[in-house]
Amino acid sequence: ASPAVAQEEDVAETDAVANPVDAVAEAAGDAVEAAVEIADEDEQYPSYPVLQSWRMVKPTDYPVEAWRNNEEGTVAYTAKIDALGKATACKVTDSSGSSALDAAICPIILERGEFRAALAGPDQPIVGTYEGSHRWRKREPELPQMSMTYRFVHGADGKTTNCEFLKMENLPEKMREEIERDIERGTLCKGGGFGSARGIPYRDADGNPIAKVVTVTFDVQLQDPVEPGE
Repeated sequence: ASPAVAQEEDVAETDAVANPVDAVAEAAGDAVEAAVEIADEDEQYPSYPVLQSWRMVKPTDYPVEAWRNNEEGTVAYTAKIDALGKATACKVTDSSGSSALDAAICPIILERGEFRAALAGPDQPIVGTYEGSHRWRKREPELPQMSMTYRFVHGADGKTTNCEFLKMENLPEKMREEIERDIERGTLCKGGGFGSARGIPYRDADGNPIAKVVTVTFDVQLQDPVEPGE
């Protein structure tokens, strides 16, 4: 090689050593490109559009009418996707059983849907048809207004015993089931009270380890926000 080429090769080797992160990133990029090339070779043409915006339907999109009527269900739809990956037409092909839920899906597909266009061949996007579905399912916040109180003995040895729940009001079903399961297993509050997992005891004024009965109340209150000036 000429001196100039040899000098360039030396610089490249020095950069690789001085910037290991860049070297790893470059190697990762090469691996991704190779995987894409293999995928392209295996792809059958013409291909179908591919949905890329999996979270386009948001919880706030749930139709109020359907929510009030406690309506849920899965709606199937067909969308026409242009060569740019944009939905240009949409229709419901299988009803969820709720007219409100059915009517809500296509406007969302047309407004927010992001697709990889169908391909006639490598880098040859064409118009295609996408068949999809969405399951409408009511969901509540994980922290509703609720209240619970439990009590346990934190012993002089720093361990928790005699754990019991005194009140459980409006707890989410899943949380209640988990608590009831722990009660049956005898593992309720095990290792869960104020350092008990590490055997840390309370102490009196003279520093002697002592037992305490600990009562914990967990109270969640929901209120409407107060507007400024009110």
